[in-house]
Amino acid sequence: MMILKKYFLLVFLLVFTNLYSQKVKTDVEKERDEIYRLLQESDGYNGSNDLKSLELANKAILLSEKVGTSREKATSYLFVANILSSLGMYKKSFIYLEKSNNEEYSKTDIHHQVIIKSIKANNYEKLNLKSQALSELNGVLQISDENPKDYSLLFFKAQALVKLGFHYSEIGKLDFSLGYLNKAELVFKKFPIEETVVQYYEIPNLYLAKGDVFLKKKMTDSTFYYLNKGFELLKKNKENLPTFHSFYSSYGDYYYHKKDYNNALEFYLKSIREMDKHHINDVDSKILTFKNISNIYGILNQSKKKEIYLSKYYKESEKLSVNNVNNIQKAVDHIIKEKKNEISSIKERSTTWIFSVIIILICSLILFWIVFKKINKKQKKAISVIESKEAIIIEKEQQAKELKLRVNDTFDEILLLAKENHPNFYTRFQEVYPDFHGKLLDINPKLHTSELVLLAYIYLNFESKEIADFTYKSPKTIQNRKHLLRKKLNIPTSDDMSVWLKSICK
Repeated sequence: MMILKKYFLLVFLLVFTNLYSQKVKTDVEKERDEIYRLLQESDGYNGSNDLKSLELANKAILLSEKVGTSREKATSYLFVANILSSLGMYKKSFIYLEKSNNEEYSKTDIHHQVIIKSIKANNYEKLNLKSQALSELNGVLQISDENPKDYSLLFFKAQALVKLGFHYSEIGKLDFSLGYLNKAELVFKKFPIEETVVQYYEIPNLYLAKGDVFLKKKMTDSTFYYLNKGFELLKKNKENLPTFHSFYSSYGDYYYHKKDYNNALEFYLKSIREMDKHHINDVDSKILTFKNISNIYGILNQSKKKEIYLSKYYKESEKLSVNNVNNIQKAVDHIIKEKKNEISSIKERSTTWIFSVIIILICSLILFWIVFKKINKKQKKAISVIESKEAIIIEKEQQAKELKLRVNDTFDEILLLAKENHPNFYTRFQEVYPDFHGKLLDINPKLHTSELVLLAYIYLNFESKEIADFTYKSPKTIQNRKHLLRKKLNIPTSDDMSVWLKSICK
């Protein structure tokens, strides 16, 4: 995601012009010039080398906190928040968004407010907090519609419309999705042809979204048309923005749907290589692509490769689960804080209004009393609603903490016991997965304890050689025992035993 790409160059063009037109500058002015130079350079690396971009933006923060005004600090914090969002570091992204939002400049500048909402929407969407993401995107549209003459806001309005299109596509409301995407296309047409970020990045992204919707509608000709249309525009981009992986993945989905598995596999592998080449941290896309590659290798009867990518799928999923716990906790904290600020804001507005009424209508006590009662009633209702939402959020936070304990402690403990061939391994395994033992014995009551222990190792995704090493047996012995267990449990030879066990012992 490159929300700030090019946009800030446009916003600060006047600033640069004024600064560099001065012939004699103080030391502080020169240091402030350096802040903008660092941000400009950071912007140039955004999307192609996010770590370098982050390094430069952090330097700008240090300098802005030393000599900068509220504007320099707010802008530097926004740059870092945006880059951290691109890197999937949503917890830290929220911290810098809050820093930027607390600056006086952000409180009065609608462009900063829109960018903050855009980055928040991306963070919430990636953390699967859909309602919060929708709220922020609708906030972007509201600010844009309230300022129709502000040309620079059109960019964010179009981006928000595309994201809403993606959102409704994901939940299956395809006609809603197309409606938002068509609105975005009309907005993009208002930009001049030389606006390269729009022409060679945003519009291809729009066509990618349309292709996804038409694929879900099973309109494959339209899917292929929009994918090709977007890809051809993307290839013309002189800046070579590293977004090809999304198109490769979508081409893979297209050929997968057409059951052209060889072409689908080729594009999925291209997508993975592209993400690795440009260090793109699109974990959700990578996980789904690993799963699809594994499925295709299964269809093509290449079991070893199938297991390799299935293992990658599980490892990335596990990693994402752990990361999301921390990120969700920060997001929940951020939401709670915003809700508390809403309550405080409501109280402050009510108090100000009441005092104004007292001054203006001091002689009309009866009328004042009626107005006060109405406002007080609304205030209590609003606070009640907000506190109810806060209770739900706190409950989700507790669930997230419990998930973290399970993922970080219990799972690691079981793996350690398994690797040590510890006599308490299977006992501890049954405590964590209580249905495992019973469900397998329901299928075959004659299973021995040693066989159940082996099945537990398989359930944990250990390969035959690893199990042999842990249990001091030969790999061939483990393979033979696995073969006998397939017969005892009637597991089809085409099914991966680990996957089968997980489907049976949910």
